[in-house]
Order: sequence, then structure tokens, then C-alpha cells
Amino acid sequence: MNANPWVHVPATKPFVLECDRPVVEAFNRKAGKNRRLRIDKILPEPFIGNPHAPVLLLSNNPGFGKAWKERGQPDFMKRVRKNLRHRLSAYPFYYYLDPNVTGANREWWEKRVTCLITGFGRKVVAQSILNIAYFPYPSLRYGHDRLELESRDYAFQLVRNAIKRGAFFVYMRKKHRWLRAVKELRGYRRSCQVLNVQNPTITPTNLPDFKKVVASIAAAIGDRS
Repeated sequence: MNANPWVHVPATKPFVLECDRPVVEAFNRKAGKNRRLRIDKILPEPFIGNPHAPVLLLSNNPGFGKAWKERGQPDFMKRVRKNLRHRLSAYPFYYYLDPNVTGANREWWEKRVTCLITGFGRKVVAQSILNIAYFPYPSLRYGHDRLELESRDYAFQLVRNAIKRGAFFVYMRKKHRWLRAVKELRGYRRSCQVLNVQNPTITPTNLPDFKKVVASIAAAIGDRS
């Protein structure tokens, strides 16, 4: 799958791609409340940010926490759809780091990358990171390793493209599923696992190679200057 399938997310719920619908609906018929995929409430988030970013943050799947209603607001969903189409703005990580967005969802991401914002400023960080979810649809708890979705091929291709350009990868959660899914990540040295996967902050104390993240962003800034 080379073309971006996420430009075809339905305008109304359920927010699931047609190619994924049979697998997702079959799963939801048997799933408990915590692992049910909330395609009835908010849009999927397979990736967030600049697809050419020098730093990639690899996570599990979008959460469905207490602040989900913020993500269901029309203006917020417009931003999500622009992101799904790779329509970049001054803040490509823009519905979480854009200063015009407020709320608990922004606060969650700010806490993860606050050290980078302190060092580079909000706009540079928003242009320099790309979060890719292993699984694109939101749930209260992650538990979908066995589900095979056609749409994930595109996210995996974004990862492969980043490897080719020498991007630095941060595993926000346990990395085994990523290594299993994208064989090119095995042995790729420009990567690091956060120490605390329950609180995956990008800080010197939680990320052994924090300086390499900083260096990757600094080098990208130099290339653009």
C-alpha cells in the first residue's frame, strides 16, 4: 500500500476505513469495554506530525481517555483530518502543540516533550517530530496485536522511509511489536527505548540517548537554514 488510505476516512461515524471495517467490527462484537475500538466517537490517529520529521516517536495506539470529548469537537476533528491528509501547517504536530489548541490532550503531549520545547521552542518541535501508532484506532486499553489491518501498511511505510533518511526513533512503549512488524528496524542503531513506558517522557533521565534526539533536531534545523 503506497497511497495514503487515510484521506478516505468517512465523514460520519463509524470512523473506520472500508478496508479495515470487517476486522474492526468483528473484533468489537466480542471485545470488552476497555479494548473496544471507539470508531463511534473520534477519528483514528495513525500518525501525527510532519511525515519528513527527523525524529519519530513510535507508540501503541491512540488512547480514549476522559478528554475524548475534546477530540470529538468539530474544529479539533478538522485538524485531525488535515493531519491525515498530510496538510502541514506552521505546527505540523498541530492539534497537540499548536498554541491555539488548549485542553488535556495538548497537556499530555506537552509533558512528553517539554524538555525539547524548552530547548528548541514549540514551533521547531512541532515541525521535527512524527508520532506513528502501531495500531490506528482508539481504545481505553491497548490489546490488538493479533488484528491484521490493511491500513497499517502505510504507517509501516512511513517508518521505512524514515529509516532511509536516517531519522532517529524513540520507542515510547515496548518495542517488540515494532521490531516484529518492520524488519528494517532490527539492528537499526539510530533508536532508543524510553526507560519508563508507562510515562514515556522524552527527557535526559528517561531516554538514554536524549542527546541524539537533540542532535537530530539541531541537524535538521541546520539543513533548513
